[in-house]
Amino acid sequence: TTAIIASGFQINGTSTDAYLQLGRWAANSANPGLILSKSRGAAVGTNAIVQSGDNVGEITWAADDGVDVDSYVARIQVQVDGTPASNDMPGRMVFSVTAAGASSPTERMRIASDGTTTLGGTSTAPALRVIPDPTANTRWVTITGSNGGNPTIGTSGGDLNLSSNSGSIYAVGAANQSIVIQSNTTGTSILTLGNA
Repeated sequence: TTAIIASGFQINGTSTDAYLQLGRWAANSANPGLILSKSRGAAVGTNAIVQSGDNVGEITWAADDGVDVDSYVARIQVQVDGTPASNDMPGRMVFSVTAAGASSPTERMRIASDGTTTLGGTSTAPALRVIPDPTANTRWVTITGSNGGNPTIGTSGGDLNLSSNSGSIYAVGAANQSIVIQSNTTGTSILTLGNA
């Protein structure tokens, strides 16, 4: 076969015979579905709870490099993201793509169980982190710099907050142009920097 790993089911073809379609005909809003499941049970049908960090399922794309079809292009993984319990299963999604010169994917985006989304960098030091906190009515975006500082842009109670724990905050306008802060209520200028 042409499978890159031993598998229980394969579809190989030269045209649309390599497609997989799931369809549902019903006079309601229900849809067809694909379910990937994971258990730590040692035998089929036995139950053993999973642990934080366990891979629950993945979709992987592979392409022919002229030798075999064992070079991965991209991958989406779903993992347990926290301590699970009965009817309590926190999860995260990890999106990875393969860089030029590599043969395996690197994580580029992660959506955690609390809604925090990270882009670029690594899971512990992302280039961009978006943190939702609906209980506190706040939203934060953190941009990670190579020299630290981690400047953030966020909202809290209707306010816009700009902060940096190390370094300055700059507002840069085009040459001969002003930077203007206006009132959202009256539209009048509160502060004008540069040319009036």
